[in-house]
Amino acid sequence: MRDTAVLSNATVTHSSFRGSGLLRSGNDLFLFVDLHKDAGTEERLMYKDEIKSPTDFQWESPNNMTQNSGRGTSIIEHKEKGNRLHLFVRKYKTIENSVVEPFIYLGELNVESFQNEKPVMFQMKLQHPIPAQLYRELTEKV
Repeated sequence: MRDTAVLSNATVTHSSFRGSGLLRSGNDLFLFVDLHKDAGTEERLMYKDEIKSPTDFQWESPNNMTQNSGRGTSIIEHKEKGNRLHLFVRKYKTIENSVVEPFIYLGELNVESFQNEKPVMFQMKLQHPIPAQLYRELTEKV
């Protein structure tokens, strides 16, 4: 994540790019998503994030986001506001021997639809399809 901060010329401290969730640098919004949550994850953090197809992604916002909040409108009206949405995913937070899995950049997204409040559920479309082998690796549960 710190590499992303450096590569995007982030104006925030590079060390603040950590964890998962939604981070912003200028007109770039970065979604960092763990696709499969650990068994010990709190219920309130069990977001319904899912790769639906090689081009379709479902993202559930943090629990305090509303459609009319600053973060909500920056995503919903991203095209009008000149914001770019970038998706980074990892299948699991950690893999064997508690090794932290790196995020994979899947590209830019566009919002197709949204519903609900606290959290907001977004249906998004990737600008470029996920390659077939990577799609299988990310979506097949092992």
